[in-house]
Amino acid sequence: MKRGLLAALLVLPLLGSDSPKEYDDKVEVAGIEGTWQMVAISDAGQKREPGVERCIQIFRGGKWSYSEAGRPSTAGTYTTDKTRVPAFLDESYGTSLEEARKYIYRIEGDTLRPAFRNANEGERPTSFDEPGLYIMTWKRVAK
Repeated sequence: MKRGLLAALLVLPLLGSDSPKEYDDKVEVAGIEGTWQMVAISDAGQKREPGVERCIQIFRGGKWSYSEAGRPSTAGTYTTDKTRVPAFLDESYGTSLEEARKYIYRIEGDTLRPAFRNANEGERPTSFDEPGLYIMTWKRVAK
């Protein structure tokens, strides 16, 4: 009797488990959307950190905004391609993606690392090991 009761207590909760309706049975990993605070910058291998703690970037619904010291600075639109390795991020000013800055990026936990080329800005980097990349490190502060 005790063994049957124990089995019922373990199995019954599994039978009625559903994902919340708003998720349509999809499991999603936290992506780029959210609010990020800059913690470091590397410009062609030279680390620069003054004032980075005041830099905030928000990605939400295909739009991004950037502020320094609480003052809005720039904004635009973005697209990502997470099927690529490393993933692609295209960020434009305004609403046109025609002249987008082309990044590669990686998210590890609550750390975002986008990278782009300083020279030949129209070309996307192929690896984080490429010389001369501008690499930023951001920490997620809100989803």
